[in-house]
Amino acid sequence: MFQEEAEYNVELYEEESHEQGHTGDPNLDLEYERHRQSMPQPVQKYLQYFQKALNDQNTYEIENYYENGWNHLTEKYYSSEPWPEAESIMHIVGNDALFMIMYKELYYRHIYARIQSGPTQE
Repeated sequence: MFQEEAEYNVELYEEESHEQGHTGDPNLDLEYERHRQSMPQPVQKYLQYFQKALNDQNTYEIENYYENGWNHLTEKYYSSEPWPEAESIMHIVGNDALFMIMYKELYYRHIYARIQSGPTQE
């Protein structure tokens, strides 16, 4: 999708989302809306595109989403706070075990590298 870092365009993630999150159960729908509103729309779209690239085994796009997208969105939204916990993105990516492994790896790398109040190696 992207040729080089210069071509990386976060506006791609800012388009309208057509995800199906409402179930008809008021309690579940309220929980869905709470998670959806607490996460910026570009981050939601990014996670969906990253998941698709991973499931399609498109190594070029996986590398690009990791090298460019993750770092860009981290700087913009999560420079001093952790990314959302894995459980809180399940309403976006479903119960995709492979993607959740990748996300958790990136999540914990971010915490160890950038979050001052995060865990230490002691």
